[in-house]
Amino acid sequence: MFDILLTIFGFFLLFLVFYETYATILRATKRTGPLSQNLNQTLWFLTKNLAKHSERRWRHRLLNPVAPLLLPFLFSLFIFLLIIGFALIYYPQMETGFHQSDEAKTTDNWMQACYFSGITLFTIGYGDVVPHTAAMRVLAMIQGLSGIAVISLAVTYLLTVYRALERKRAVALNFYHQAAQGADVANFIARHYARGHFYGLTDELKIATRDLQEMLETHLEHPVIHYFHPLEVYKSLPRALFFVLEA
Repeated sequence: MFDILLTIFGFFLLFLVFYETYATILRATKRTGPLSQNLNQTLWFLTKNLAKHSERRWRHRLLNPVAPLLLPFLFSLFIFLLIIGFALIYYPQMETGFHQSDEAKTTDNWMQACYFSGITLFTIGYGDVVPHTAAMRVLAMIQGLSGIAVISLAVTYLLTVYRALERKRAVALNFYHQAAQGADVANFIARHYARGHFYGLTDELKIATRDLQEMLETHLEHPVIHYFHPLEVYKSLPRALFFVLEA
């Protein structure tokens, strides 16, 4: 009975990781999986409460590294749960479903299950622990495929988020420089005013509208971007929104 419960819990952890991968990476909507959403909100809440008692310059420095660490931490958690989930399924079968070399034999079946799960997930395969039943061989192949898929999707998602952040900073910097390196909307408008007429201001505002729509869509598709807190205020989305609304 205990072995059955371990196997069920192992499959539950696998389902949780696969659903989180789908909801957070593949679905690309404002509703992420419960694990990533709670993790992001909890870490941000703790850091924000810690930072609010600090001076302003230290507050920004405390909040700035939170978001860059959220994604690596989340993906590391995915890998950890995959290793533990498959290990829980392997554990009851270590005595009968696996062949272990003389050097690898140990009385600690749980550590052996975790070891085999880890090297299978990362497709290392030393060959000192080998499944010899059909079910365990199929499960090992599924785990190897799962490791490749989750790691590949995680890297792709990370690159997508950072490209979106670069785009957001570029838009904010464009507004910043057109306003003579400030938040003075009058300087922005004055650049397009000469001899009693405005030149190119309408086109510039159309471009700004398009850029902000793209930024909005990016924030909806990748909610983790909300937690990125730049040290330079003029690179932030609220400053860009304020600037365009004032204009």
